[in-house]
Amino acid sequence: MINILDNFKNVGQEIKNFKPDILVFCIDFDGTLTKIYKSPFDAVLENNYKKIIERIINIENVFFCIVTGREISDIIKIISIDNNIIYSGNHGFEIKSFYKRIRLDFIYDGLKNYLPVLKDIFNKVSQIPIKNLIIENKKYSISLHYRILPHEDIKLLKDAVASVMDSNIDYKRMFELKKGKKIIEIRPKIQWNKGKACDFIVKGLIAELSCNLTYNSHKLSNKQLDTNINNNVSSDNNANTESKNGIKNILKICMGDDLTDETMFDKGDKYSFEFNPNLGVNSDLELNSNSDLKKINVKSINCIIGEKKSAADYYIHNFRQTYKVLENVADCFVKL
Repeated sequence: MINILDNFKNVGQEIKNFKPDILVFCIDFDGTLTKIYKSPFDAVLENNYKKIIERIINIENVFFCIVTGREISDIIKIISIDNNIIYSGNHGFEIKSFYKRIRLDFIYDGLKNYLPVLKDIFNKVSQIPIKNLIIENKKYSISLHYRILPHEDIKLLKDAVASVMDSNIDYKRMFELKKGKKIIEIRPKIQWNKGKACDFIVKGLIAELSCNLTYNSHKLSNKQLDTNINNNVSSDNNANTESKNGIKNILKICMGDDLTDETMFDKGDKYSFEFNPNLGVNSDLELNSNSDLKKINVKSINCIIGEKKSAADYYIHNFRQTYKVLENVADCFVKL
């Protein structure tokens, strides 16, 4: 694995050769933009780091997305930036744009059907008699933090959570357990994650920037957007095709520190998808027929925080270096 800061001269040359039209950052929060706190309720974004983000988000053709496992209302409150930014919460189940031109206000289809059962699960795990266990009710998921638990209590916790999940057939049918850094998460058993959310955001950006789509984005599902943008991963990365308004190459920077962030890295460093700039969507989400597919090329630079096994090609040592990477990439993009 390569240290991206030590190798940034080569990374910068790759960016220059790719000639991106827009730059999209997809960045985790806990452990990536800030340190890991003993309690998730104590987490803050330090002011000097917030200023770096604010400088970057005001660069033309740069789009900044924070992709986190936190509930979206929580991360919006912590970051406290309400312009030129996109938030994705609950591992992609919630997405909200604060760009005037980018109308993404998304909640994954059907999540409300999980809420009654999740509430029942929350009531049961809340009764687990383990001191210093921190439980987050994130509306669409539950997180149990055991960072400050003694070692002997961790196994008790895992056994207790497994017992709760085994106690009702609907619990195991509708929800799954996911592991993270000193955390157990109970999430809807839906094939959706941070990586798919980032892909959805990129498609949404293209839909808004490159054509005259008009849709009520809070009603738009991932399947409906995929009707317009066919996600055909291709090994042909020819950057000579152009889309309407000249957008053809997207540089995507993905950074994270945990297992859940690996889904942002799993497409590798290059892929493409086909896009129809003439396909409109009316207010009833009925498609207007016209086919004129254009290829959009995406180059991903994936970076993990901490040198460890990962699908990412690059690593850095700690969250503080995240900001150096952000500044270096943004500076390189500006100079193109």
